[in-house]
Amino acid sequence: MLVAALRVAPAPSRMLPVALILTAAVMHVGWNLMLVLVAMRLTQVTYVAALREVSVVLAAVVGWRLLGEPFGARRVAGAALAAAGLVALGVTMAR
Repeated sequence: MLVAALRVAPAPSRMLPVALILTAAVMHVGWNLMLVLVAMRLTQVTYVAALREVSVVLAAVVGWRLLGEPFGARRVAGAALAAAGLVALGVTMAR
């Protein structure tokens, strides 16, 4: 059984990038939460919540450019709608 586990286990040289990626992901979640909490103390929660939703659009664009995922008309329309919402928020915040 141990021999089978050793055959399946990744090589130590391949474990380092996985550990770095997991560490970066955990740190990103922590920083993201901290920044959101600070932003919520500085401005209205509705603005922060709307701005957080932009990350979904950014992730779709990154997936399209880096991973070759399809970015069809529905995603373009959704991204445009999210951008229009941010512009509307920016206009209302400036007043």
